[in-house]
Amino acid sequence: MLLFKSCWTATCSGLSLGMRSLLVAIVFSYQGVAVADEVSVETKAKAQMTLAQWVKDRADDSGKFYFVDRQTNDLVGGYSANVHPMIVPYKDGAIFVCSEVVTEKGDRITADFLTVPVGDGYKIVEVIMNNRPSVKKMMGM
Repeated sequence: MLLFKSCWTATCSGLSLGMRSLLVAIVFSYQGVAVADEVSVETKAKAQMTLAQWVKDRADDSGKFYFVDRQTNDLVGGYSANVHPMIVPYKDGAIFVCSEVVTEKGDRITADFLTVPVGDGYKIVEVIMNNRPSVKKMMGM
């Protein structure tokens, strides 16, 4: 801790308060990356399986499922576009499973599924389609 304090003092002594705040934000953002790396392979697999089952349960025979696009407020049909979605820890054990959907029109949009631990697995409790800014805001980004 003493080494950190002396490095911090040497690095920040000439910086403005705004620049110090920016440096702190950068340090904490890198710590967030480290946390994302700490999600176990088993947890990632369970979260991915939860998403796959969710899509399967809602899709028709062609694989298309429907959702409300919150950018346009239209009912849209789409297809899951990622085999291996990105897993991002949120808080209190909740995980975002971030993916893409290809709409019937061929547009690629973001698809973010908030999952929570339930028993030995996960359950999707919120679906955020085509609204990544909302997810970033939830994560304090």
